[in-house]
Amino acid sequence: MARLAAVALLLALHARAGDVLVNPIVGHEVRLDGGSTPTPKTSNATATALPVVPPAMPESVRAFVYRDWSALDEGIDDVLRRMGAMSAFVEFPHARNTFFNHLKGTYGMLMAWNQPVAVARAGLAHTAYSGDLFEFFIFDPTVGRAEMRALVGGPAEALIYEFGTVARHEFVGLGAMMNNRSHRLARPLVGGPDDRVATRSRVEGAKTLSNREVAELIVVSIADYLDQGVTTNGRRDHHQIDPLDTRIFPGTVEPDVSLYWAAAACKAVRGHLAVIPPIFDRCTADIAYEDEAAARDMYWRVVQDSNRISGDAAITMIAAAIELLPHVGEMHVLLAQLHFRAGRHGEARDHAAVALDRMYAFGGTWDKRLTYESWIAFARLLFARSTAALDADFDGDTLPRAAGDHNVNDFGTRLVSIPELISKMP
Repeated sequence: MARLAAVALLLALHARAGDVLVNPIVGHEVRLDGGSTPTPKTSNATATALPVVPPAMPESVRAFVYRDWSALDEGIDDVLRRMGAMSAFVEFPHARNTFFNHLKGTYGMLMAWNQPVAVARAGLAHTAYSGDLFEFFIFDPTVGRAEMRALVGGPAEALIYEFGTVARHEFVGLGAMMNNRSHRLARPLVGGPDDRVATRSRVEGAKTLSNREVAELIVVSIADYLDQGVTTNGRRDHHQIDPLDTRIFPGTVEPDVSLYWAAAACKAVRGHLAVIPPIFDRCTADIAYEDEAAARDMYWRVVQDSNRISGDAAITMIAAAIELLPHVGEMHVLLAQLHFRAGRHGEARDHAAVALDRMYAFGGTWDKRLTYESWIAFARLLFARSTAALDADFDGDTLPRAAGDHNVNDFGTRLVSIPELISKMP
């Protein structure tokens, strides 16, 4: 139904400028004459409560931006150095990046979620022993565990071993949700953290794991998928299939539709984690596959056809996409840009603030055309420029130009100090 509503919205956007139409997805009026988009009439507070003041960058996110986790994980620099010297990690192509870069992205996301070091380090080498959907391995789990323990530590290796050898797709209905595209097939863990869950291992056969262990494996699985979430996946769609009847890699880097099951899986295990990730409203949200797909398609339509879609029509589409999928920061970055270009600096400021809130919670990128730190930096600068335009003494320039004749270049443009600009960014 959501996809049909999205098509109806695209058709409605051909209305004459100045008309008022009802957004068929969220049921509120939207003007197409360049006026501000009204506040949607919705009970979804996460989609409409726009903070003026953005959140401070969490230290765990700052560590990701600077690629310096040593203050949060003592000894990690040596682990990364040793892994970075191994050709199996560095040279193997993965989903959208090299294997090592994917593993570091998974680790960084888990660290941004403030997961225990052992869990984050498990993410750093999660498929070193392979996995139930990953056909490659670096270490043989029957003879290579001592080397793996020496690399990442005993607690992390224990999780990596289970990650690569047990039937993870059966936990909390993970495989059923993916195969049937339904978050409603999630099966929450039952009992306390120490209660046991039956599973099977390709090495040991039938065995049990604690609810806590299963929850940790699931949160690593979520970070694993979210780091590589693109529609055309080099590993999945090329290197481990034959015959090759899939789309040519790398495709358009369009976001994959996978948040629906990730949110449901996180919700299913949240009560058994030492630290609940901030993503998906602290793992309380429900996302329908149809809503996510419709939101992704509207966002991507604006991204791909920005030269053919008017600014007001694009705002309408992105606002509707946010109503369906309010957990993605990049949508707010795009909406903030559109408002900024239309001179609606208050709306631009507020959406830039929401973008930062969502991206800090996500711990990585949804739209993978840019790196995580690039999206964050863009949103922070957009917030600063929008705020400057709202100042009572605004002189028409949103950048702090440097004084002095020497700070004017050959083209007569007054220069901007980057350190001063950074000081104005939230």
